[in-house]
Amino acid sequence: MTVKILRIIGILFVFAAVVWLCAFKIADFDFWWHIKAGEIVWKTHALISTDPFAYTRAGLPYLATHEWLSQIILFLVWHLGGATGVILLRTLIVLAIAALLLSRNMRDIWLSAPLTILAVALALPGFVDRPQLFTFVLFTAFFVLALGYLNLADGDTRSRRNILIALLVMEILWVNLHGGAALMGILIFAALFLQRLITLRTFRSPELRLLFLIGIGLCLALLVSPSGTGNISYILSLLNDRTVIFIHEWAPRPLGLYLRDLTILWLLALGSIAATRRHVFFAVSTLLIFGVLSRIAFRHEMLFVFAATAITLDQLWWNPRVREWTDQLVHSRELAAGILLILSVGAGLFAFQKSKAMTDPWELRGYGAFEPAKNAVDFLGQHDITGRMFNYDWGGYISYRDYPERPVFYDGRNVDFGYDFMRSALDAAQSPEVWKTLEDRYGFHYAVFYYDLFTDILPFPYIGHLGTNPQWALVYLDDWMAVYLKDTPLNHAAFDQYRFRVLTPEMLESGIVPDQIAPEEVAVLERELLRIMNGSEGSFKAHILLANLYEAGNLPQDRAAVLQSMQKRWPQRYRTLEIR
Repeated sequence: MTVKILRIIGILFVFAAVVWLCAFKIADFDFWWHIKAGEIVWKTHALISTDPFAYTRAGLPYLATHEWLSQIILFLVWHLGGATGVILLRTLIVLAIAALLLSRNMRDIWLSAPLTILAVALALPGFVDRPQLFTFVLFTAFFVLALGYLNLADGDTRSRRNILIALLVMEILWVNLHGGAALMGILIFAALFLQRLITLRTFRSPELRLLFLIGIGLCLALLVSPSGTGNISYILSLLNDRTVIFIHEWAPRPLGLYLRDLTILWLLALGSIAATRRHVFFAVSTLLIFGVLSRIAFRHEMLFVFAATAITLDQLWWNPRVREWTDQLVHSRELAAGILLILSVGAGLFAFQKSKAMTDPWELRGYGAFEPAKNAVDFLGQHDITGRMFNYDWGGYISYRDYPERPVFYDGRNVDFGYDFMRSALDAAQSPEVWKTLEDRYGFHYAVFYYDLFTDILPFPYIGHLGTNPQWALVYLDDWMAVYLKDTPLNHAAFDQYRFRVLTPEMLESGIVPDQIAPEEVAVLERELLRIMNGSEGSFKAHILLANLYEAGNLPQDRAAVLQSMQKRWPQRYRTLEIR
């Protein structure tokens, strides 16, 4: 009875931790173009062949066909269940990962439960709503099944055959969900094959011949997809692609941060291998492969986390000393429950801190979708602003909202757009000359910026020189987004009607009233702040700036009214509490 109770308590700890950790809003830039691509494929019953989203790639091949199945799944879940449905899908996938890790060692639940919570917390930044979610669960399933295969008795040929069939089926599914990422399964299988070769010490074994045939089948499975050889070519393009230097998740984290988070997993995995020495080649080779990958790119850290945790739990299962400790613990229900509670609470507190660090800056805790570009896109549609747009971030969201009527400049698919394109777009952030070159080439009529992402860069990218360009005017502003309009016949009426004459994104962000503001500009600034405060979502930053404007003008009653409005709308924000 004690063992069953311990297992139930441990599983409940893990379940609760996963559900809580996964309860954060959809916030990934790429999610939006993924579901729009899934919608197009679902409704046309065909893969996308030419680029549908960006006018800068009109008529050019669409390369991201390798994720077609996951895009359809994400679209259907979004269509049927909205943001809540997608977050529940995310939660189910992570629960499946946790269950797979726990399955390697249900006996030592006092160790496996807190280790699983730790692994999920460390992998949390990777649980964004994109096709890589499916890679994470299939990778973990591949790894756990490979360990299960190695631990079977030599005479259990039926179970071995079933595992191999499952691996082959999963590889075919994987290649359609996330294309070339299925190569990870082949790497795991190669380590399994070599481990069995070392164990059997002969090439003539019927088992090795079967493994060799399955290995060939796994390689051929890379072609079992509507995109065919496109999965291979896309991987080759990634290996030679220079645009990865612009993408945070494709770069390694600073070594100090990496060691801070993952040293414990390295120590646990290597220590358990040294203590138990079971299937040493498989354990060490896969740990090193995915450890090296984790230092090449941040997005691969999650694969290392799952591999290291599965290896540790598997080795501990076979360690006689750990088994002895567990047998002793189960004779004392209170002691076993206490140790499980202490370790799980410790892992839970670590998970709590990791979650806060990820969700607090943009208030992502809970269910829903973080859509900072929503009101800006609404403004474009409501006032019929048309022509060629410049954007860098949130192009995927704009495509989701306004495809096909509003083609974007860039939507986040770095491989498709290429290094030269991205280099020039980024250089234009601070260089008026490069901006002018792009403007002349593409004929921009308006520009949409997610300025809040770059508030630590001065002057603000793009805004720094557009704000002083008389041909351009700021016509929309909120806490995250800014829209600039060029004075052309196409949008001349909106240019005159909606331009901000005093307020700037820099002023709104700082919350400071400039010392050099002219007396006649004070009333204009007040009207402009009230304009964005009365928008559909209001503006927290505008409240702060207006309160400071009233304070500078010695208007305490007006300032008090603004602060009261802040407390009613945003009672828990630290700036509200600080001002109060």
